Amino acid sequence: MKDRFSIGEFSKLAIIPTKTLRYYDEIGLFKPIEIDPNTGYRYYSLEQLEPLDMIKYLRFLGVSLSDIQEHFERRKIQGFLQLLRNQAARTEQTIQDLQAKKVRFEKRIQEIEEALDMEKIGIPYTRHFGQQLIFRLEGSISNTRQDIEFSLRRLSRLVPEKKQFFIGMGKVGCEISQGNLRRRQFGSYDAIYVLLDEEIHDSAHVQILPEAECACVFYRGGFMDAARYYPSLLRYMDEQGYEIAGDSHERIRIDPFMTQEQEHLLREIRIPIRRRMVCDAGTQHAARGAAG
Repeated sequence: MKDRFSIGEFSKLAIIPTKTLRYYDEIGLFKPIEIDPNTGYRYYSLEQLEPLDMIKYLRFLGVSLSDIQEHFERRKIQGFLQLLRNQAARTEQTIQDLQAKKVRFEKRIQEIEEALDMEKIGIPYTRHFGQQLIFRLEGSISNTRQDIEFSLRRLSRLVPEKKQFFIGMGKVGCEISQGNLRRRQFGSYDAIYVLLDEEIHDSAHVQILPEAECACVFYRGGFMDAARYYPSLLRYMDEQGYEIAGDSHERIRIDPFMTQEQEHLLREIRIPIRRRMVCDAGTQHAARGAAG
């Protein structure tokens, strides 16, 4: 029976590209059993099919070529067992990473679909929001695109190394303080932040945006257009018996990097609220008497 096969023949037997066999030879992982000194042709034997199958199997499991080569040089059962354990641990980490990405996809898809279905454009309403993790930078920031972009870059430089941090995709927000809201000063911001998908430890810039009942309004336009929506939102709050209970938050929901369709660009303003305290006449009279 024939026991010498050219690289082309062996490639068909093993169901592996000749290019891969040549590369394995070059790195010393899997060498031909014989090389013709005159022609340089590579020849393989049937006995080599089994170790090649093992290489293919380990590669399918995601084991690196360097780890496979290291095992082949030692060929010890405990080493092989540890090889599998190590790759199993890497696979588990990959699964966790993919699950985290899946959650990000689902969350972002849900938010964009919700934004596309939003019909109350320019109409104030109330809504409850759960807590959110943010990476925040305080400071006076004008509502110009240039100042906001520079502030975002300053913020990104504060992120610890090796942490995943992405700007955009509807995660950027700006704040106006309660004091400036009461003074009706809507032309600049007091802080800027990015919503976090995962926690960043050991940073004073990581904060929790607490859950809150908010008065909200969606609008089409940029940050500079937001100022004209605040008066109507505050008027709505007053009519409904609410008062300001926290800093306002302006957030981009659908930005120009997602679409060039102007009719789909969307931003949101939300102001935390609480019911305004109303005293009856007797209570007011008693309070005035106590004060006198």
